[in-house]
Amino acid sequence: MKKPVVLLIVLGGLVGFALFYGKLRDKNLNSARLVGVKDRATLFTDLPSKDIRQVVIREGKNTVTLVVEGDKWVVKERENYPAAYEKLSKAVAAVSNLKLLSKQTVGKSVLGEVGLLPPGEAGPESTGLQVELKDEKGEVLGSFVAGKSVESTGGASSGNFMGGAGQQRWIRNPKDGDTVWLTGESLFELQADPKEWLDKAFIDVQEIKSVTITPPNTADGWSASRKDLQNPFLLTDAKPGEELDTAKADVLNRALSAVVFNDVLTKEQGTPEFMKGATKVKLETFKGFTYEVQILEKKEGDAEPKYFLTVQVSGNFPKERKPAADEKPEDKKRLDDEFAATGKLLEEKLAKEKASEGKVFEVSSYGVSDLLKKRTEVLRDKSAEGAPGSAESPAAGALGAAPPPLLKAPAAPMIPAAPAPAPVPASTPAPAVEEAKPKAKETPKPVEKPAEAPKAAEKPAAAPEVKSAPAEAPKVEAPKAPEEAKPAEAPKAP
Repeated sequence: MKKPVVLLIVLGGLVGFALFYGKLRDKNLNSARLVGVKDRATLFTDLPSKDIRQVVIREGKNTVTLVVEGDKWVVKERENYPAAYEKLSKAVAAVSNLKLLSKQTVGKSVLGEVGLLPPGEAGPESTGLQVELKDEKGEVLGSFVAGKSVESTGGASSGNFMGGAGQQRWIRNPKDGDTVWLTGESLFELQADPKEWLDKAFIDVQEIKSVTITPPNTADGWSASRKDLQNPFLLTDAKPGEELDTAKADVLNRALSAVVFNDVLTKEQGTPEFMKGATKVKLETFKGFTYEVQILEKKEGDAEPKYFLTVQVSGNFPKERKPAADEKPEDKKRLDDEFAATGKLLEEKLAKEKASEGKVFEVSSYGVSDLLKKRTEVLRDKSAEGAPGSAESPAAGALGAAPPPLLKAPAAPMIPAAPAPAPVPASTPAPAVEEAKPKAKETPKPVEKPAEAPKAAEKPAAAPEVKSAPAEAPKVEAPKAPEEAKPAEAPKAP
């Protein structure tokens, strides 16, 4: 009787311990409910997004400040260069509706372990990404620190609608005290790098009419132009014997077209001394734009070269439309409206591109490096043309250099040989032979018997001439040849 009682007591103890442990775990993991922070779906519940005028992002030693200047957002760390508004707008909307998965209360000493301390309060391993949203006076409307990422084990709270495993990230709102949260958002778009927030709209050179390139060594410079878009570029300063290589000059069609810049240098970096040794390039387009550009290539060690560029833009557009000689009155208003709309677009493009003046840009090589070619690199190499073995003048005996194919060669000398039988009638039986000769010409292929004609006196000489007849074989009617050839044996009768 005692044994069952002991078992019941042990079992009850185990159940009690399990309940106690479960309550203790819930207290440690979810005790935020006990300190007044209620569960909620989003990080911010009352963020006044319309009042946001500054966004400050910090991570490690990097900081970017996006602020409203006049009627546009700019990047403060890049001399107030225009910011990428669409990207910034999406980022603020995402932060305003940042969804939460779960919460936990931790001590300040634990914040560093999950990377939730603000930058500057500890080393990079303990600090995270800090975002502050401010109004025009600089007062903080909302802020948070995003810490380390963790791999979820799946389930309904994983943030994955399929319930599988996924990436989650620790996040903390300072107003929540010791409460921290997990979110399913990576927040990768919130980078503390100023160049990542620059408006990358830049100059776009189209329909180039002429180009003049002046490197530091002016002897390496060159210029080219074309009459219209259908004609190739030609050297405008060609010396005797010089000719532009049209294949190499084709790169001018994409010069500074859709060029992309990576960063904008500050005034301290982009000094006149910095651009010393740059190549000067002047581009004129059929639309009336003129671009005066300086391009500098810099290479350090084994690294890929970097390209830097400055630009000045001007435009000269027609103010009035010239009507066509056969223009109809009913078409005048439509054509005038189209002309005015086109002019407006050109003026807007000019104003937008002039905003790039006075700054030094780090640009990609596409559409830029080709403008650094020296004069000798764009000229047609005529020394290779006509050289032995070249495609233009093949060497004697090379394939393609010989006369017509060999199959046709024997036929050529046989054509003039056909009239040769004329002198043969000098022999005694001339009348008989003269009648046979014309007929012999018409035989396409004599029978093997005529080949034995040498046994006859003198006349067999005519038999070899018959072999020359195949040159005119197409004119002969083949069925008659065997019958007409019989009189040729007349010399055997004596």
